[in-house]
Amino acid sequence: MASIVKTPSGTYKVLIRKRGFAPVIKTFDKKADAQHWAKITEAGMATGQHVDFSKEARSTTVGDLFQKYLNEMPPVKNPEQQAIKVSALFKSIKFMDRHLDQISSTDIQKWRDARLKDVKPGTVIREMGTLSGVFNYAINEWHTPLAKNPVTGVSKPQGGDVQRTRGWEDWEVEAVLKASNFDPNNKPSNKKDYAGWAIALAIETAMRKGEMLKVTAADFHPNEQRLFIKDAKNGYSRSVPLTKKAISLLTVMTRGLKPDEKIFPLSASWLAQTFDMAKKDAGLTDKELILHGGRHEATTRASAKLAHVLELTAFTGHRDLRSVKRYYNPKPSYIADKLG
Repeated sequence: MASIVKTPSGTYKVLIRKRGFAPVIKTFDKKADAQHWAKITEAGMATGQHVDFSKEARSTTVGDLFQKYLNEMPPVKNPEQQAIKVSALFKSIKFMDRHLDQISSTDIQKWRDARLKDVKPGTVIREMGTLSGVFNYAINEWHTPLAKNPVTGVSKPQGGDVQRTRGWEDWEVEAVLKASNFDPNNKPSNKKDYAGWAIALAIETAMRKGEMLKVTAADFHPNEQRLFIKDAKNGYSRSVPLTKKAISLLTVMTRGLKPDEKIFPLSASWLAQTFDMAKKDAGLTDKELILHGGRHEATTRASAKLAHVLELTAFTGHRDLRSVKRYYNPKPSYIADKLG
């Protein structure tokens, strides 16, 4: 039978002794977790399904899990982006050298608090989600010897849900286009110049960066005035309605491409770098001025032309009206002019 004892440090130590099995000892931060683990372990012993994972846990580090995840890369929606995020955490987090019998929620809390000194809460929340995803996959798919996901129960920092209201002024768009050597009649001559095409297309279509990077020449249907996107961010495929200007841009961009060739022949990280370089060359220093802001700007501009909110969701690809509201950022003067 299991015995659970509270230690001087405030943790809970579980000791299970059963004939035919070596004694099993494990420590938890919370009593409820200790009770849950003890119940499952005893049930496994009774049915002959219990396996002593202590040796594996003592010899496997968190870093080993993350390296295995990167090597195998599970079937996720955006494997390239996921690999970039996981790799960045793998290289920067100190507790990667801790063994699985040592890692706990306390390690996650310490990392979270230290990270908040360098980045915004929203970034930490997203990184916590990535960490949790790797741990969950390891537990569920590899049956990794972890009593629980150490991210579970760690509170997310406040202030992560910040609505961006910074739109793009016409002169700012023109500055980026100029810095990118943008010519609407000719394709970019090098990868650096794709930044201008990205912001121009984003403002016309409200496309996400990841969507722009996955579409091919075969996805462009000018006669039907649409661009097909397979497996968008929300997991659904959709067709983006195209304005005359968007059709003109895509006609130039697909010129000479084979059907399966991508319209933007860049990786997500490369496009981000080229966009930052274009902003710098254009003399734009506002950190809130980002490529994703083009999606906000497109949504706001389209709202003035479309009569019904459902038409707007068809344009942006949102399936939740609350999400559309986040992207609708009109200037007060615009609302004031409509009121008269």
